[in-house]
Amino acid sequence: LDYIREQRDQLTGRILGQMLFYLSLLLLAGSSRKVLAAPAGFLDEGFARITEGSLPTDLAFATTEKGHILLVTTKAGLVIVLEDPDNSPAKKTALDMQSQVCTQSERGLGGITTHPNFLQNRFIYLYYTYKDGLSGCRNRCSRFLMDSNNEVIFDSEMVLFQTEIMENRIHNSGSMAFGKDGYLYVAVGDGDLGRSSRRA
Repeated sequence: LDYIREQRDQLTGRILGQMLFYLSLLLLAGSSRKVLAAPAGFLDEGFARITEGSLPTDLAFATTEKGHILLVTTKAGLVIVLEDPDNSPAKKTALDMQSQVCTQSERGLGGITTHPNFLQNRFIYLYYTYKDGLSGCRNRCSRFLMDSNNEVIFDSEMVLFQTEIMENRIHNSGSMAFGKDGYLYVAVGDGDLGRSSRRA
C-alpha cells in the first residue's frame, strides 16, 4: 500500500510539474507576442466566398489549356472550382459528394491534390471519410477524372485505399502531396488511437 501511495505521489508531482512548465511557456509566449504587419505591396482581403456557411478544408491549383484553376474542398463534400482565380471570384461546383461523406466532428472531405501531369491526364485525388452504409465510416483516398469543362466525373472514382471502420471521429488527417519520385504520399492520421500513431 505504501508503494502504491509513493507511486501515486510521484505521478502527481510529475503532472503538476509539467502543467507549470507549459503554463510558463504560454505566459512567456503571450508576453512576447507581436502583431506583424503585412509586407509592402501585399494585399490582404477576401476574394471569393466559397459557399455560405461552408467549411473549406483544402485547396489545389491546376494548370489547364486555358490557364490555371483553383480547386477548393469543403467539409460537407463539395469540390468548388474557380476557373479564373487571378481575375474573378466566379465559381461553380465541380463535384457534389455530400451523400457519400461522413461529417461528424473532424470527419469530412479533408484533402485534395492534382496529378503532376494534370494537363495531360486531368486526374485529381481526394481524401474523405466515406459513409459505408450501415457499417460505419472509413477514410478513403480516391482518384477522379476532371473533364474539359472542369467538372469532376463522379463515376470515374478509383479507390486507391481505405482504412478500417473508424471507431472515433477525430485525427483523420488527409494531407496529400506528390514526391519527386512520382509517388503520392498521404497522411492518414491515427484516428485518436494512440497505438496507431506510429503508423500514421
